[in-house]
Amino acid sequence: MSPPDTITLSDADKLEVLQRLDQFRKWNSLDDKRYCFWCSKIITGYEIKVIGGTRGTGPLRISCPTKGCQSIPMDWALPTDEALSKHRGLIA
Repeated sequence: MSPPDTITLSDADKLEVLQRLDQFRKWNSLDDKRYCFWCSKIITGYEIKVIGGTRGTGPLRISCPTKGCQSIPMDWALPTDEALSKHRGLIA
């Protein structure tokens, strides 16, 4: 089964989707960054994939843009020094 297509949105619409679907952290702009615990990459709101929605492919959702990574907002953290050092300690 192929992965669902990414939906292209205006910047304003994408920010609204991030603010609505990420119940864990606040998005102030698409320049905001998150650290993905699955793939260990820092991602921005511009890069995050929006999939699903009205095209019959299930509910609207957001996920990490890194190829092969299927993380969702609960798997992301603000990329603070503290969060990054804690994660590095867990995988060391």
